[in-house]
Amino acid sequence: MLLLPDTLRIFTHSLVESCRFYEEKLGWSVVGGSMSEGFVIFRPGGVQIILEEVDKRIACAEQLCPRFTGLSLRCRSIDAVYSSLVACGVEFVEQPTEMPWGGWLAHFKDEEGNVISLVEYEGEMA
Repeated sequence: MLLLPDTLRIFTHSLVESCRFYEEKLGWSVVGGSMSEGFVIFRPGGVQIILEEVDKRIACAEQLCPRFTGLSLRCRSIDAVYSSLVACGVEFVEQPTEMPWGGWLAHFKDEEGNVISLVEYEGEMA
């Protein structure tokens, strides 16, 4: 049985601000959903990413947002992408760091404080 990644959901308290971050800072385009529906859909690299608004007044919303998303964005040159995102005002919580397994990782925050990773694999790029 082959199971392929399909959708990743990132939660936010402010869909408008978060959507602007992903469009303007990462260059992603909305392909579905809407502000009035409470979610928008991006499809960078063929994987569906849903940005979904949660109500701050709901107790469980604090567990959903902000958090470490587990989303890693693969890049060819982590240093170049890091510099470009910093120039756009993206806040990094960890600069590019060489990992014991041979690649590089860096972590940044979206407008809501969700943490997303950049990853560069040694000698490889899809």
